[in-house]
Formats: sequence, structure tokens, C-alpha cells
Amino acid sequence: MKTSFKPSLVIILLSVTIMYFPSVASADDKWCWLEATIERAYVYVTEMDQDGANETRLWEGWIEQGERQKIESARGQIIYDYRLASDDRTYGDNSADCDNGNTVSIP
Repeated sequence: MKTSFKPSLVIILLSVTIMYFPSVASADDKWCWLEATIERAYVYVTEMDQDGANETRLWEGWIEQGERQKIESARGQIIYDYRLASDDRTYGDNSADCDNGNTVSIP
């Protein structure tokens, strides 16, 4: 009876390749959802630079309760400020990871 080592060899080669070449995070992975969980909120989202300072505004607007807004980030870190009414004070300097489609809940 002849046995073939081809399937076993393919499995071993694939396993070694996956082990030694882990996936690299790309810009496509740096996005998240903002979600208004308790009530509607007006949100300002800015990008953080490497030093942790605000850099550019990524998005600004109202998010209704239960709705989500997709945010794309170049570095995977965001700062967001929000207010619950147009005459409300701003609750600010909240930071969050923004990668792999995670959800950032806004009160």
C-alpha cells in the first residue's frame, strides 16, 4: 500500500508559514463604531498623534440613542468630546482605542 505525504507536507508548511508570518495590522483595521447608548449625543472626534496630542477632527455630529457612527482612524486612538443637548456643557478628553471595529459607547 502506497501512502502519500503530500497532504501532511502541505499542512506542515501552512502551519509554519502562519507561525512565522503573523498578520500585520493595516489601516483597514483602524476603525470603530461610536454608539449612543443612553441618550442622543452630539460628538466631536479627533485623532491623536504619536505624542498624544489632538491632531485633526475626524467626525462631528449627532448620534441618536441606539445608533452607531463608523469612525476611521489612522493611528487607532481617538479622543472624543460629547454633549447631550445643544445648550449642555461638553464632557471632554475621553480617549479610546479605535481598531478592529470595536464599539466606543457614548453615555
